[in-house]
Amino acid sequence: MKKVSIYFSFILIVLLIFVLGFSNQKSKKPNYYYQVYLDGEYLGTIDSKKSLENYITKQANIIRDNVKNYNNQITAINDTNEVLASITENKLGIYYNDYKSLSNNDKAKYIINNQEKLQISDLKTESLKTYLKLKLFNLSNEELNEMKYNYENNKIYLTSNNISTPNG
Repeated sequence: MKKVSIYFSFILIVLLIFVLGFSNQKSKKPNYYYQVYLDGEYLGTIDSKKSLENYITKQANIIRDNVKNYNNQITAINDTNEVLASITENKLGIYYNDYKSLSNNDKAKYIINNQEKLQISDLKTESLKTYLKLKLFNLSNEELNEMKYNYENNKIYLTSNNISTPNG
């Protein structure tokens, strides 16, 4: 009986070694990874060129959306400034001095409420509404200049559908 249990134990151990030894096979195909550098600065590691192109496309779409937002905001600010400057004493009569004392925020609200009387186009009124909704009247000159700078430097993203990998 003792011999049977020794043989049984030996066969069990051999089977375990056989099963465990061959079940954990490594892939014979090597994995390729690419280190990505831009102008000598290490950006990260990717597993394919396609991953890099997808990443660049994703980033380009983010920049494109930001540039569109900047463009809309700059247009709203410019249109609002144009409308605010177009309101003259001739249009308001005796209420002109009261109007002059208002903040740009309140002036925009006043103009929206009196759009027909002041003969303001729907397009300009929409710009005024955007100006108020996004609280663009709170922007400092520094923030506005930064927005304009970013728009000017990235407006190519608005006209380009395909962004290729950089040469650097």
